[in-house]
Amino acid sequence: MLFTLLGNGASVYFYCGDVQKLKDDLGRVRPTIFLSVPRLFNRLYDTIKDKMEKLKGPLRILANTALN
Repeated sequence: MLFTLLGNGASVYFYCGDVQKLKDDLGRVRPTIFLSVPRLFNRLYDTIKDKMEKLKGPLRILANTALN
């Protein structure tokens, strides 16, 4: 995948190595395509679900609709 992206003129960014700082890296880079291992996607999903459970009323309904 890396060679395909580079061959088509894409820029590639590797995160700093600390998963706790990944949010900062994503905010700085703002990627169009995000490649990762499934474990990280599961962690992101769990974090989003935890934050959604704290929402109330229409915001919770809207967030659940968006996630589905």
